[in-house]
Amino acid sequence: ENNMLQVQFYRLIHALCMTNHEPTLKLLVQKCKFLSRAIKSCSAKVAPCSTRGVLLWCLNALRLHSQSISPHSFLRHYLESHDGWKGFQEELTRMTLEQQQRGGGIPVPAAQGEEGVVMAQSDIDIDLGSAFAMELGFASDVEMYVESADDSFSDASSHVNASANGSPNKKKKKKVKKKKSKK
Repeated sequence: ENNMLQVQFYRLIHALCMTNHEPTLKLLVQKCKFLSRAIKSCSAKVAPCSTRGVLLWCLNALRLHSQSISPHSFLRHYLESHDGWKGFQEELTRMTLEQQQRGGGIPVPAAQGEEGVVMAQSDIDIDLGSAFAMELGFASDVEMYVESADDSFSDASSHVNASANGSPNKKKKKKVKKKKSKK
């Protein structure tokens, strides 16, 4: 079967997320249209395929990684501007919760020490820091990115400095003039 190839593909996606190598992420999600194709394959409108499980893993890895990086990074900005992704997030959450539910939606007896029958999806967590995120390879120390005042100040000051200094070509001309004046 293709399971070994699928696992290796997920490992590739996970490695890209952990290294946050933006040129490769751009190539994968934007140029190769992985995101659009994965969403199309996982959509409820399409008959289930054998790759749905690994595609859900990959899409959840992208979702979790985008929660842990700056809003100014490529992946987070791309996901927030992708119409297909915005429309698919609820469905991705629903399918992931169904996948993580013990018994697949069928009432099952609770494990020893617990009371009653396990049925509700409300107690299942699929965000950063959860058992699900750890299963996907996102360590418990990976946290949601929270923009600080320093981040917004440094972004604003870099834009002000760039406009005040002008283009890099102007700096080169100034250096050339200084060298000539020293002679």
